[in-house]
Amino acid sequence: MSRSRGRGCVVLITGGAGFLGQHVVGLLQARADHVTEVRVLDVVPFVNKLDYVHTKPLRSIVGSITDLSVLDEACRGVHSVIHIAGVPDASMFPNRSRILDVNVLGTLKLVLTALKTNGVQRLIYCSSMSVAIGYDNAITEGIDETCSLPSRRMYEPYATSKLIGERFVQAANGESFKTLILRPTVMYGELDRVFVTFGQEMARRNGGVLQRVSTWKVRQQQAYVGNVAWAFVCAEQKLYRETIKNLKAHKSEDDIDKRQCYKWLNRLSERFTANPGSSFVEFELCGKETSKNVYYIADDTPVVSTYEFQEPFLKASGFRLSRSVLPYWLALLVFYVMFIILRVLRLFGNFNYPVCVKSVHFSKTSFIFVDKKARDELGYSPIYSPDIAHTRSMVYYTRKV
Repeated sequence: MSRSRGRGCVVLITGGAGFLGQHVVGLLQARADHVTEVRVLDVVPFVNKLDYVHTKPLRSIVGSITDLSVLDEACRGVHSVIHIAGVPDASMFPNRSRILDVNVLGTLKLVLTALKTNGVQRLIYCSSMSVAIGYDNAITEGIDETCSLPSRRMYEPYATSKLIGERFVQAANGESFKTLILRPTVMYGELDRVFVTFGQEMARRNGGVLQRVSTWKVRQQQAYVGNVAWAFVCAEQKLYRETIKNLKAHKSEDDIDKRQCYKWLNRLSERFTANPGSSFVEFELCGKETSKNVYYIADDTPVVSTYEFQEPFLKASGFRLSRSVLPYWLALLVFYVMFIILRVLRLFGNFNYPVCVKSVHFSKTSFIFVDKKARDELGYSPIYSPDIAHTRSMVYYTRKV
């Protein structure tokens, strides 16, 4: 492993051209003094879509994390990897094979490549709060890393794919190769194409009105994407300091733990490569649930109902919430009928809908996460106040209306 003492470091961001990735790249450029080069690996070329100035060299590599030759090229000369790339499919009929290929096997290939590449010292993995969203949660408010994960998760197979990725990353953690796992809550802000923008699109299709569903006093947590991105920078800075400390202590750069981790993960890769029809359940058995090096990421955005949160953005866009409230049971019935109709139509084509039935279940339950561990151990503190985050987001959400 090449030493980076006194020379800063090169950071690779997978999925760096996307929603969260763009914000991470921007903050690495502006607020990470130890970083000397930023490298982006994505399936599309990187284009700066935010309002920051490039202060460091940036290299864009176009390719998939499922391609070992692309990973070899991307990791060469890199010291740190921030792994954000993935398929966040919450549609009515999610593409299971693509999720398995990218989120599970792609993550496994990336971890293996990072472990075997000289110079790569650390990896930070972007997981999801969906691993903690289930039907059998005993706790829905004040969720922290010590709370057990549900056995039946709502957003499948996406949630399980992220949990399996966590286990690969946990398995790779050792003295000379450090890993961390961040679980962001629902994000909003510039470049969002899923959360608020979907509400706007639903309102547009419904004559300018977003239909409300009766969810009583449900409160759900959102976080500004700029603050979530800052948490990744804080995690990188923490691991960088630990790396420097280990080097100064003259610890081995190629310890036994790293070689053993690589051998175990490589055997796992060979096993499932030989059996491409492997199920998610088989992968789940490959590791144990643990909260070590896992952090929930939120910020100071007020926790309110989803409709209350979206209403200002809808109004500014010329839309509004419905005056009537659709009963929960009726909304669920509508989605099940839609599911049956689409199931029949799929016999004749690839018909789908971007929201699944489980989203209705999700809408009736409060989920509030505690990020105290990230603030205490990573030194994370939101850099954008709720007012600033709201103002920046408003500019984005009203730009094309």
